[in-house]
Amino acid sequence: MAQETKSTGIMVAVVLAVVLILCAIYFFYLKPKRKAKKINNAGNENSSTTTTKGNGASSIQVNTNNTGLTNTTFPLKQGSKGTEVLYLQAALNYFKGKTLALDGDFGPLTEAALYSVSGVKAAPEYYYNQLVKPYMSQLKLYMQNKGIAI
Repeated sequence: MAQETKSTGIMVAVVLAVVLILCAIYFFYLKPKRKAKKINNAGNENSSTTTTKGNGASSIQVNTNNTGLTNTTFPLKQGSKGTEVLYLQAALNYFKGKTLALDGDFGPLTEAALYSVSGVKAAPEYYYNQLVKPYMSQLKLYMQNKGIAI
């Protein structure tokens, strides 16, 4: 009787250990990743406002949220518009010596400039994060000196 109780206790411990190991594997390796929702300062999810940016006679319209960036999807490519494109154009001008118009419109000239410095015609999010994000304050100053308020 004592032998039977001892082996049952060991079996329960083994089953419990296996269940815990399987739970840990699921939680750390197999569990699907959830995307965090962006919440603006008013507490609304994914809402955006439209502001007009300008330099004298010409102006561009940019949709912004609490991060100051539009909801443009990557890769940035011909036809993309918004703040991310504007920052990309500023980075190509400031760091790579290009002379693009800072209009926030990814057109054929932006595509050609990007291709000449990187060999690609579209900017994936990784490229944008490497070329633009670490230098946001420098690029803001550059654009302000060019008459574009961000």
